[in-house]
Amino acid sequence: MIFESRVTLHKYLRRSVWILGMIVILQGCTTAPLQKSTDVQGTWETRTQIRNLENNQVQKLSLDIRSVWPEQLRLDGYGPLGIQVGTFVAQKQKFQLHLPLEKKFYFGTLSEETLSKFLKISFDPYLLIQISFDRPPTGTQWKCVKDAELLPIMCERKLDGLKIVWKERRGNEKRVVLSSEKHEIQLVYKSFKPKVEDSEALFQLNPPSSYEKIELR
Repeated sequence: MIFESRVTLHKYLRRSVWILGMIVILQGCTTAPLQKSTDVQGTWETRTQIRNLENNQVQKLSLDIRSVWPEQLRLDGYGPLGIQVGTFVAQKQKFQLHLPLEKKFYFGTLSEETLSKFLKISFDPYLLIQISFDRPPTGTQWKCVKDAELLPIMCERKLDGLKIVWKERRGNEKRVVLSSEKHEIQLVYKSFKPKVEDSEALFQLNPPSSYEKIELR
């Protein structure tokens, strides 16, 4: 009788653990809504690798992306030890860049050279908005290929051969490679939230008074 009771108890405990595990999984699914093509706000956590194809130097960082479609963007970059290396904000063709390690604050008119101070690569920062929202770049110079769900899988700019490839998509995770003649940047998206918290204050930076302020036109 004692042996049978122990066997029954063991089966009961195994079944209880299995049920609890399924509950946790289902709760995880309900708290992580899938990204949709109609989303107009987004918060993404990414692991980013930037490679200089001329000297093969590699920069790795965690890049938090927050955006309100179509032209508000914030990037927060962190080094391997979690040290913040920079914050970049863009909206209405203007930008601000906070570099705490250099104690410098850049601001001015947005251009393809703007991000080179931060990510060491030159491209239109608004491409990161389109990439993150899974929308093809606009303009006559871009030619894109889409999948059966009309999501872009490859876009190339005829002018200079700049290419964007969505290599993997799995739920809210994806890997995107943006490459030019001189650089390659890989963005591995790890998570997504369809909301930007405190959006009014998020896209305006106020640098410390001790920072060197540099205007780029």
